[in-house]
Amino acid sequence: MRIKLVSFDAAHTLIDVNWQPGVFAVQNAQEANLELDPIPAGELYDRLLRTRWMHFRELNLTRDEAQTDAFWNELTTDWLEQLGISGVDPIALSERGRQRMYGPDSPCFRLYGDTLAGLEAVAALGLPMVILSNWDISLHRTVRSLGIEDRFLQVFASLEHGVEKPETELFRVVEEATGYAPEEILHVGDHPLDDLQGAIGAGWHAALLDRASDEVSRPRIPSLHHVPEAIAWIG
Repeated sequence: MRIKLVSFDAAHTLIDVNWQPGVFAVQNAQEANLELDPIPAGELYDRLLRTRWMHFRELNLTRDEAQTDAFWNELTTDWLEQLGISGVDPIALSERGRQRMYGPDSPCFRLYGDTLAGLEAVAALGLPMVILSNWDISLHRTVRSLGIEDRFLQVFASLEHGVEKPETELFRVVEEATGYAPEEILHVGDHPLDDLQGAIGAGWHAALLDRASDEVSRPRIPSLHHVPEAIAWIG
């Protein structure tokens, strides 16, 4: 059976991700001219986030960006308080961080050099595409900020569904939402377990993206330029 839908992982497949929460929070504060000791301040931020991560995961199930934004606002408020920094609007500081993170010069997210060409090659074959990634609700905002949202039929962020790759249940979410059968879907991703084994375990076809290689050898491809070849493997 030929491929009728192509699914892409996001982080480290389509999108180069460089987000270290504590480091980013410190840099954001420093750019706002706040004085702090960067190492302990970053460690404190990461520690506060770890203690609240389960709550954040639960908020993702609401699929409400306003609620997750409020989570980061509250985290910033408590962080500044524990650092002993007063006279600063934590909501404004948090919003400043969002503008940096999802702005045109984001230090956190950028498309790989082969991303657009790879997507265009699949689109030229007339195949619809989705994103399926282990990510939180912010995946939608990230995809919008990078200007690629309209290229996809749907975007699936794992935390919105309460299950992550390689669990088969997440792949079933895509099937139910799009109406395609497992054997009609090719998933492309960089992770041997989450993407390759996860997709195969769900009955999908899979291509493993390995940018460290220059060899095209099923199931590995060295760049997104080779996705059409992976499609051709299946017939």
